[in-house]
Amino acid sequence: MIAYPFPPRGGGGVQRTLGFVEHLPAHGFRPIVITGPVDDGYWATDPTLVDRVPAQCEVVRVTGGRWLSASRQLRRIVPAAVRARVDRALFVPDLEAPWGRAAVRAALARAGESRVIYSTSSPWTDHLVAARVAAKTGLPWVSDFRDPWTQNHTFVAASGLHRRVHRALEGRVYARSSRIVLNTEMNQRAVVGEFAEARGKALTIRNGYDEADFVGLPAPPTEGPVRLGYAGSFYAGYGPQALLTLLASAQRHCGAPGFETVFMGPAPVAPLAGEAGVRGVRDVGYLPQRATLEALARCHAVIVVLPESSTPLGWVPQKVYVYLRLGRPILAVVPPGEARDLIAGSGGPHLIIDPRDVGKAGARVADWLKRRPAGVDPLPYAAQFDRRVHTARLAEVFSSLVDGG
Repeated sequence: MIAYPFPPRGGGGVQRTLGFVEHLPAHGFRPIVITGPVDDGYWATDPTLVDRVPAQCEVVRVTGGRWLSASRQLRRIVPAAVRARVDRALFVPDLEAPWGRAAVRAALARAGESRVIYSTSSPWTDHLVAARVAAKTGLPWVSDFRDPWTQNHTFVAASGLHRRVHRALEGRVYARSSRIVLNTEMNQRAVVGEFAEARGKALTIRNGYDEADFVGLPAPPTEGPVRLGYAGSFYAGYGPQALLTLLASAQRHCGAPGFETVFMGPAPVAPLAGEAGVRGVRDVGYLPQRATLEALARCHAVIVVLPESSTPLGWVPQKVYVYLRLGRPILAVVPPGEARDLIAGSGGPHLIIDPRDVGKAGARVADWLKRRPAGVDPLPYAAQFDRRVHTARLAEVFSSLVDGG
């Protein structure tokens, strides 16, 4: 398994791989994970996740050597204002590119013990490592895309040539993969529709949740001010502005005592909330996985936000599956697309607002909160997103390749 992000790194991108690693031994596969160094400067670390790595799993830490070290030294001297442009121009396909050479060597050293290769992105470097190992060993290879590559709304090309290079690399990964896994149905259709190399190989295995994470969580609150909870990051192109506009409008309609909102993530939201006129906002920063779930469980309702889009989005954040299993009502500020369909399909007492309508939806939110919508039994719907179910599907793919399918 080529997976640069792995515990003790935290964040949503780690959860999918860790879940597969936990449950694959039950299906006869012992993971050997080729991953990055313990301390790579990433903003989110969660040492508690290390305890979930099963004893059968071998974790091979690859530091990247002098190439990775030199690249990080170079980035430190580049002014912050132009660093993103320099990164796009120099590090192809991504910042972990200098790590790839050492990762290939480490993977080849374990290849004699392996029956199948699995790589997961981002970073896209994981797939380029897997491609070289597959070419040298002849082992079947499953490439897993937690998010789209060049079709991702966050992908920004430094130039036309830069975009063509990325698309060529992406097409090469699809061409050389034995199977291609996408995390939503819409993402799968988009890739197959745009890349002929992916046709006949692509399938969907969604993100999900781990049932053990929900044992012993606090019961839903029954008293006190209504508390909303948001877990996750905001970044360029994916900000909280639409949500804050909605919350400010809702507070004008709510009256006393109103409601409070707790943000669990690396970037503070309270300053922006103050500028938008939203009261009762509290930042608690990035929390380990268990602490995040406990904080969400103490909320009356939880929030998911996606940016405005002129076309239906295939983007379903990891938190959506966690929220559905948690069973709390969801305030979903999302455009038409797969995330909206999943939330609406659960049949829960959720409130869905299009990001384009936030300026006039405050009264709806206020009325929804005043009624204090109760949670529901999540399992009849959410059980399909249990990571054990998804891992069984991945194991079936592995087995078909190992058996020559």
